[in-house]
Amino acid sequence: MKKYFEILKIKINSTITEKEIILIWSFSSFIILLGSIAFWTSSGTTQIGSYTNRSIPAYHIYIFAVREIVQWLVFWEIYGDIRDGRISNVLLKPISYLRMKILGELGYHVVSAVISSIVITALVLLTYRSLDFDVSTSSLLLSVVAFPISIAVTFLLNFIIGCATFFWTESYFLEQLYWIITATFGGAYVPIALYPDKIATILGFSPFRYTYSFPAEIAFRKLDNAGLVLGMTLGIIWVIVLYFLAKLIWKAGLKKYSAFGT
Repeated sequence: MKKYFEILKIKINSTITEKEIILIWSFSSFIILLGSIAFWTSSGTTQIGSYTNRSIPAYHIYIFAVREIVQWLVFWEIYGDIRDGRISNVLLKPISYLRMKILGELGYHVVSAVISSIVITALVLLTYRSLDFDVSTSSLLLSVVAFPISIAVTFLLNFIIGCATFFWTESYFLEQLYWIITATFGGAYVPIALYPDKIATILGFSPFRYTYSFPAEIAFRKLDNAGLVLGMTLGIIWVIVLYFLAKLIWKAGLKKYSAFGT
């Protein structure tokens, strides 16, 4: 257990040292969200599906909060470890590679959560009178229950994409494709409920829903009890499927792997 805390401590310290990156990212998101609020609230209240033009920017603020919590992105580290041959040394350490990446992301998010919470608090205090936060204390607390599912799905999708480097060393474009797909079909830009019915139904059963949308659907009370139970069940199923897929690709990759330069 001590070695886990040591790895976590190292990652927290390194993240604090490089906190400027998080500050720049958070400030950029702050400006973008202000633009979204100005755009959507420039006219009177308008109904848009199950949302209004004043609840959509509130949704975007919540998505920003969710993103900072569940976005466990390990692709670039795995990509670099495999391409540069560092993974040979990492595999000799007395802790599994998967656990190392989990601890690394946890350490990063401990720091980013503090910085992001300040940004979110400032944004809400500045704009809450213009927005419609159609949430309740109970729905917000219940949405937190979905965070572990979203974290696991996001992490495992990134881990799988990172392991693609075993088979294709120029796999970096897959991360860009991942961003486009999850942002578009995961509810980061537009709530899934606002897509055409057939597309929304398909996305409702996809793993991308669990990257961003699912916690927001709970927080904004878009699910009844049956929908909540079904959503949780599907999310857990996707975590199990992605976990075994990640293990399968990891093992196949290790068999194929040979360190660069040797």
